[in-house]
Amino acid sequence: MRTLWPALFVVWAIQGTLFLWQFATLPSDTDEGILFGYSAFRLAGIFLLFSWILLTLALGIYSGRKTAWREKWLDSIFAFGAGDILLVASLLITIVSQALLAVLWGLSQHGLISTYVAYATRLAPLLNLCTLIGVEFIGWMIFHRKQAHQFVTEAGKAMLHRVVLVWAALGALAIFIAITRLGISPDKTGEWGLPGVPLLEWQVLLACIVCVLTLILEVKAEAIRIKHLDFWISVGIWSGVLLLWLSQPVNPSFSALPPRAPNFEVYPFSDAQVYDEFAQSLLIGNGLKGNEIPPRPLYIVFLAFLHFIVGQEYSHVIVAQLLFLAFFPVAVYWIGKELYGRPLGIAIALLAGLREYTSNIAAPFTNALSYSKLYLSEVPVAILLVIFTFLAIRWAQTNHPNFLAFVAGGVLGIGIMIRTQAVVAFPVLLFIALLTDRKKFYPILRGALLMMLAVILITSPWLWRNWKNTGKLIFDSPFTQTINLAQRYSRMNGIEADAIRKPEESSIEYNDRLIGIFIEAVSANPQEAVRVVANRFFNNCVDNILLLPLRNNLTDLDELWMPSRAFWEEWKGKPTPSQSMLLFFYLFLLGLGISAAWKRLGLLGLLPLCINLVYNLWTSIALLAGQRFLVAMDWSIYMYYMIGLFVLIGGFLFFLECARPLVLKWVNSLNTASTQIQDTRAQPWAHFFFAGLFFFLIGISVPLSEKVFPKRYPQATQNQLFSEFVSSKAFEQSSLDPACLKQAIADNHLTASNGRGLSPRFYGTGEGEFTDKLGYRPSNQPRLLFYMTGNYYGLIILELTEPPDFFPNTSDVIVYHDGDDEHKAWFVLVSNEGREEIYFSGTVKLDISCYENP
Repeated sequence: MRTLWPALFVVWAIQGTLFLWQFATLPSDTDEGILFGYSAFRLAGIFLLFSWILLTLALGIYSGRKTAWREKWLDSIFAFGAGDILLVASLLITIVSQALLAVLWGLSQHGLISTYVAYATRLAPLLNLCTLIGVEFIGWMIFHRKQAHQFVTEAGKAMLHRVVLVWAALGALAIFIAITRLGISPDKTGEWGLPGVPLLEWQVLLACIVCVLTLILEVKAEAIRIKHLDFWISVGIWSGVLLLWLSQPVNPSFSALPPRAPNFEVYPFSDAQVYDEFAQSLLIGNGLKGNEIPPRPLYIVFLAFLHFIVGQEYSHVIVAQLLFLAFFPVAVYWIGKELYGRPLGIAIALLAGLREYTSNIAAPFTNALSYSKLYLSEVPVAILLVIFTFLAIRWAQTNHPNFLAFVAGGVLGIGIMIRTQAVVAFPVLLFIALLTDRKKFYPILRGALLMMLAVILITSPWLWRNWKNTGKLIFDSPFTQTINLAQRYSRMNGIEADAIRKPEESSIEYNDRLIGIFIEAVSANPQEAVRVVANRFFNNCVDNILLLPLRNNLTDLDELWMPSRAFWEEWKGKPTPSQSMLLFFYLFLLGLGISAAWKRLGLLGLLPLCINLVYNLWTSIALLAGQRFLVAMDWSIYMYYMIGLFVLIGGFLFFLECARPLVLKWVNSLNTASTQIQDTRAQPWAHFFFAGLFFFLIGISVPLSEKVFPKRYPQATQNQLFSEFVSSKAFEQSSLDPACLKQAIADNHLTASNGRGLSPRFYGTGEGEFTDKLGYRPSNQPRLLFYMTGNYYGLIILELTEPPDFFPNTSDVIVYHDGDDEHKAWFVLVSNEGREEIYFSGTVKLDISCYENP
């Protein structure tokens, strides 16, 4: 030690000299500076750097000559609390220095704002010196605190081969993507998936702090035995998350369009509108639009149930939905606890809640978003996949009990009824379970059969319903699933497929034609089909990595707290040098987390990752990628991120004298918990019966929901609808002659339909949405748009010059359609709670003789 301390101080003096030279040779601050063109700030910086050089040189000389002083004041910090303070201070200085530099360079907008460039340039030598010294001092302290080495070395040896293998795989993947550009450049379809809403820096920092505090509390309060502790933690998470989410208003987004005339209410749009149409069809007694096979059938029934309980107002339905979806962070807590203990579970539950909070803020300025305040199915299926993964790990850990397998299968079956892609979790689990314990083939096979039985109990009523209506066992909607395959793979070949359903086609014929288009497109260019699928898959993998933020610049400091723009959508697949370093750190962190989970639970620790990868592959086959399509499984990635951070934090705490006993005690308790075998006694058959009955009732709720609501709009003839139209109070007040109107209807071949009008929205001249959907894209024609469900399903376009005074959502309507374009309405009768209004299209010109009192 006699020469080491002097050498360290001399190195610091040399580094100070180099940074002093860099600082002093920067361009002058002013032509008429205080001294040699230097400002007061520059002179102060030079003084500090020069003082540092003198101080370190003096300490180097003095420590080399005074052995007693060195042993008393320097060597002692390796063993006592003063060293802990210096270690923590060094870490904070390192983090704060680089964070401040990153913020300044971000605010400079790539050098466009000279003020921030000047600040960053002048502070860089000082802050980089602080960073370098902090890192060196941490390494110096760790090297000399030999007492901690044995613990870290033992843990490190056990994980070394795993972490090297995982890092090698991630590194090879990164090199492959960089060379081939797969996943970071558009394919022949001209599309690629953008990253979803990321976790923000402060959220990750807060999760780390909460993780450490939970660890300390868990060890300190070990003597305090709280019955059902995890239950009460779950209640606290659910309550806290629900309050956090309810504290925000519903922010409009692409799937929940901003308020417009006539009602200035938020209404669902795109896929969310499709689900709501089917739900409204259930409520009016028309079933799922008659014999149609909708997507996400169980979510549609759930949405109809919420409407039935709380009514039609969007915000009320969202509040009711949040009561259920707030269980997502709770479910994440349980699987986090299973993989790496209670501190990690609480940390990732916090991240899950905060990410949803951020998503609502980002909703107005981001694309393809899916979160808890939309009528979308990604968060509901995420809850089921989290629970299934948790149960699957427990099942494999506890010697494959039959009842747990049955329950896990039922949970997965519910998930499949919400999103079909959830089915991929089943083969992944079987594969990993067999690799984990090949000697338990028959118990695993028995569990697999029980899982399949539970899935069949839930899905069989749905398959029976579809077979009865179509004569074939069809599970998913050809209108939203098969049509995507036909259109997207045709676009891969530069062809726009004719995917519109022909009037004479049945559902089966339409589905078969779409499958034929898909097969023809793939057969015409199989190599490109493989390349496009691979591109989408690697795109999803890259977007998973970008769950941690990768900023391009900063518009203001508030953006660090909450985003004001979708900076994550600026990702173009070409990272800057600083972004490349950050991506390298993210891969390092992810690999560390995966390796730690693998070490603790064996291959079961990789189950969430494997399900995520196969789920992404399934999504990629449909040529979908990014954003909302990642939500169902990307919780697994930030779970591994947090495990990696927890391992780093735990390793750092090992080298703090005051924290090492706490960490050792917690690690021992964690290892003890992982070796405890749960009670695997066989459950009574009554448990299987009631669980099976519960699953069957959930499955049968879909076809049953088509029977329980009375039919609101019975089939009516054209004469009956005309009589109802002309007998209305609104028609009587219009002064129109019924006979003349009837003649106009006959002359123009108009057809009447009655039903429920949904989501009325008025667009003036030149207004519209950023979409290619019929009627909604910008147009010079002012118009009222609404969806109709009843004896007609689809969009109605009524050309009006001004928004209607009266058209509540879910009003009863009678619509007269154009003979050549069924979407175009000539006139509409709107009825709601005793009030009626008739609206005529602005292009309709009725003869003046049609008016009884012209």
